[in-house]
Amino acid sequence: MRSFLESNEDQVRKLRRNFGFFGVAISLLCLVLCIRLFHLQIIQGKKFSQTSAENSLKQKAIIAPRGLIKDRNGRILVDNKLSHQVIINPQYVQNIDEIAKAVAPILLTTPEEILDKSKKSRRNLGKFVPVVLQRHLNQDQVLQLKRLRLFHPGLDIENVLVRNYPLMEGAAQLFGYVGEISKNQLKTRLKNNPATRLKAGDLVGIKGIEAQYDKTLRGIDGVKYVQVDAYGREQDVEENLTSLSTQTYPAIIGKNLELTLDLELQKTAHKSFYRADKVGKRQGALVALNATGEVLAWVSEPSFDPNGFVRGLSSDLWKKWSQDPLRPFRNKVIQDHYPPGSTFKPFVAMAGLNEGIFKPWTKVNSPSFLFFGGRKFHDHSKYGHGKVNVVSALEKSANVFFYKAGIELGINKIAAYSKRLGLGAQTEIEIYNEVPGLIPTEEWKKEKLKTIWYPGETLSQAIGQGYVLVTPLQMATAYLAIGNNGIVYQPHIIKSIDGEKPIQAKKRHNNIIASNEISDLKLTQESLKTVQKGLYSVVHGDRGTGRGYRLYNGITMAGKTG
Repeated sequence: MRSFLESNEDQVRKLRRNFGFFGVAISLLCLVLCIRLFHLQIIQGKKFSQTSAENSLKQKAIIAPRGLIKDRNGRILVDNKLSHQVIINPQYVQNIDEIAKAVAPILLTTPEEILDKSKKSRRNLGKFVPVVLQRHLNQDQVLQLKRLRLFHPGLDIENVLVRNYPLMEGAAQLFGYVGEISKNQLKTRLKNNPATRLKAGDLVGIKGIEAQYDKTLRGIDGVKYVQVDAYGREQDVEENLTSLSTQTYPAIIGKNLELTLDLELQKTAHKSFYRADKVGKRQGALVALNATGEVLAWVSEPSFDPNGFVRGLSSDLWKKWSQDPLRPFRNKVIQDHYPPGSTFKPFVAMAGLNEGIFKPWTKVNSPSFLFFGGRKFHDHSKYGHGKVNVVSALEKSANVFFYKAGIELGINKIAAYSKRLGLGAQTEIEIYNEVPGLIPTEEWKKEKLKTIWYPGETLSQAIGQGYVLVTPLQMATAYLAIGNNGIVYQPHIIKSIDGEKPIQAKKRHNNIIASNEISDLKLTQESLKTVQKGLYSVVHGDRGTGRGYRLYNGITMAGKTG
């Protein structure tokens, strides 16, 4: 009823009052909005402008070039070369099946294999790490893929430096190879060194020198920012980043390793395993040392081409290598040990001379066999060798002479002298996974096999058979001691790191030659000189078992067949 009694003037006055309150509220809201806009555009404008710019940029690692591996004269053994690779950025992919179908014919593979790589990478490295579909693309593939990426978000081409192994199968086990770090490897390394900059997808050394000196060779990756479109594809646009606070830094190149190897000698050594003669299957090991223990050549056969891991190994090739009964991944120079056979006889000869069991001129009857302990021990010659001294026994490799020497010495004496030369122990060369081998003793057999040592077993050990096991590198080191007049050097293969010498040739232990009398199992000069003469006769003697390998260009050789 009151509204009917109010005058028009009262109603207008009331409406003006209400509109006044409403106007004040609107004004206050506008003031707050203006203050907020001032804060965002003026006070924080630079920050948000930067953020907006960064939304069109992508942080990208600058991969540090891996250090080179060179020979003793600075010639390249392992290097890097420019290559192209096709990748998938999972976070930008809209249809992985379509990408797989489109890319497979260009990469000469199947969509299923591409999908498998993508799933495996996502499972092991996460969904934000690029998936490398194939490396070493040729120019035709690069052009086709660049056109294709316009229609498939997430597909991209990268220019990269990849590891290159010019010697291919030559010394592959020694150099090793590189590959993507696994999730478990990354977890272990981060645990051991939280400050490491390793991340998922990084390439690291897997085997050999690449693995052992990975931290030295790998260097430190840098960071840069690149312009990208809405699909994460890099654009050929120069972006001015000077106003951005994002941190950028260049890559630090890995350090170079200089090895003691000689490139030409290494090639020749490897080539020797491909001779067209009666050597049978291509398998075995070769190592060459100079007088101070530097490794000049290193071959393990059969081998593999480490470039296959760089290009991306097919399942068929991996199956072929991994299932090969001759084990191409095995570094036979230090990881396989063998009965040395007759190459063990010089150590028995030195022990016999040193212990006074026979003199250099002592002649021992060496027929075609010897009965001992109810068993017949044969010589390699069915006619025997008659009466021979130690030099002739080495020259002709007379088994019976060394059977008799072994009986007189006993297994413990043979073991003591052998170990003095470094046999049955790791040489401690700078390579992973070296095995120690085995020089048996009575105590060893009792502890390991829970039985006693029988005298007849010593005869087999005296000619390098039975339980005796050595690596090729151990034998080379022991023979080097003979050639060095009794000094045992520790073999080594790293000559320098970026020009700095980290290791020098050093003696494993003191000179094993005693100047006068026998003491502490030290060899006399007479013993050593006699054995040296015997090894010379093996090659240059009229009945030397190695006379077929002598050189006729004035080079003097000494050695032992086995």
